Amino acid sequence: LSWVYRAAAEEGQRLFLSGSGADETISDYGMGGRALEFHSTLRGTFPEDLSGDFPWLNFFMGTQRDYLAKEEATAGAHGVEARYPFLDRALVQEYLWLDASLKNSAYKAPVR
Repeated sequence: LSWVYRAAAEEGQRLFLSGSGADETISDYGMGGRALEFHSTLRGTFPEDLSGDFPWLNFFMGTQRDYLAKEEATAGAHGVEARYPFLDRALVQEYLWLDASLKNSAYKAPVR
C-alpha cells in the first residue's frame, strides 16, 4: 500500500480514492453461499431482510477503524489524502436498499 501512495505522490496526485470497504459491504467476503473468510456473515448471499444479520463480523470490534487508521497514516506519510467511498454511510445504505436479487445475481454485480 505504501508503494501505491508513493507512486501517486510522485505523479503529483494529492487525492486518492480507495476501494477499501467494498469487499466488506458488497460481498461480505463470500461468494455463492460460501464463506471465503472466517468473518463472513452472509457468505456472499444477501437475504431479503438483513435485520437478523447485524452486526456483521467483518465490522466487529473496530477492525475497519483500525485498518483505516493504518491506511490513513500510510497515505499521509506520502502527502496523499485518501477517501473511502465504499465506507460512506449514504452509499452503503443505498447498496443495502437494493433488491436482494440484484445483489445476488452475480459476484459484486451492482458495481460491475
